[in-house]
Amino acid sequence: AAAADRAHLVGHGLGALGAYAVARHAPRRVASLILVSPPPLAFGSAHDADVRAAREVARAAADAAYKGLTDRALDLLFNPRWGAGWRDRLPRPRLAAIRRHASSLTPLLTALSAGAPSDDDLRSVRTPTVVVLPDGASTADRRVAERMVAVLPDVRLAAIPASGEPWSPLGGMAGAALASLVAAFVADTPG
Repeated sequence: AAAADRAHLVGHGLGALGAYAVARHAPRRVASLILVSPPPLAFGSAHDADVRAAREVARAAADAAYKGLTDRALDLLFNPRWGAGWRDRLPRPRLAAIRRHASSLTPLLTALSAGAPSDDDLRSVRTPTVVVLPDGASTADRRVAERMVAVLPDVRLAAIPASGEPWSPLGGMAGAALASLVAAFVADTPG
């Protein structure tokens, strides 16, 4: 592939899994990876008790969604991260979007709860990478970042300010900080 065919990929949350997969399977097409808050379900070690617990919750949420118990599935997923009563604090359009896509939970969570890439899979990605976490990231999120920093061959860790709204992690100053970080990383990475 020509240099113009190489892309700098940014993936947030589950999007980080998609960006990683492209870099793993088409490395000549990817100039760099910016993985923002890569989720424990997608990247956590099977040896981590928090990750195993998150996978059990994902399985329970997938089962609830399969049975049509949408509110139960959403509570299983969001109460731990956003706190009880999250629906009351969420902007109505965001809540509507979440409910609209609830039918996707069963296949998505079933696939994610099956496991994460192995250390060897991660090591095979030689693409320059930055793993980005917001200040105050959860213990499980920090462990995922530490795993990636320990295993990926060309990686660094960066922090951005937390937005203060867990359902909009890239709002306000956090979004501006991420945009600056991405611009600087891309400028420093041959494309």
